[in-house]
Amino acid sequence: MQDLMLAQAMGMLDDSFLPPVGKVTFLEGDEGPVDMLAHSLCSRAAASGSPVYWVDGGNIFDPHRLSRMMRRQGSNPRMLLERVHVSRAFTAHQMCAIVEEGLEAALREHGLGLVLLPRMSSPYLDEDVDRTEAQHLLRGSLRSLQDLSRRHQVPIAVSAQGGRGRERMQRSVKGGSDDSMRVSAHAGVLRVEAPGGKEALLPLAPGQTSFRSFQEA
Repeated sequence: MQDLMLAQAMGMLDDSFLPPVGKVTFLEGDEGPVDMLAHSLCSRAAASGSPVYWVDGGNIFDPHRLSRMMRRQGSNPRMLLERVHVSRAFTAHQMCAIVEEGLEAALREHGLGLVLLPRMSSPYLDEDVDRTEAQHLLRGSLRSLQDLSRRHQVPIAVSAQGGRGRERMQRSVKGGSDDSMRVSAHAGVLRVEAPGGKEALLPLAPGQTSFRSFQEA
């Protein structure tokens, strides 16, 4: 039920909440709403006609959830899913290879579009990788993403694996980003704060359909 309410609320976001081009945006908040936000951004970007590149570090990509979102937006899921290119990384070195080589090749082959890396820090938490080396690899990947976003002027959104003992990695991902988009749920309202002060308050209560979006002074 919670997932359904989150999905319905996220469906109210318009294209103005897509991450800005030429920057790496950190998706901040609890894992559930952040994961849902990543799917919502993916659906929105695909509906706009551009390709989407999802680098799945936390194994959370859900095509069924994405299809439901696309239907709620009045789109044809089969057609839009063809625009979503998914790659998975299970180790830190696989993630590095995708970020440093794979994304560049994909952008050249399929065209410019939104790049999503939900829970990108997950592969770097492998116990077989020395912590110092893992931090070094993660920071290198974030620098590569910043370079990619600026050279190709594409929007990139990242998030970090949550949980206790992972705060250092979370800080590294946020610190290696240019800006942040925060999502939180409280008292039946989902709040999304985007770069530039743009904010949306989305109802989570069943049957409630109104929402407000405004630009802060």
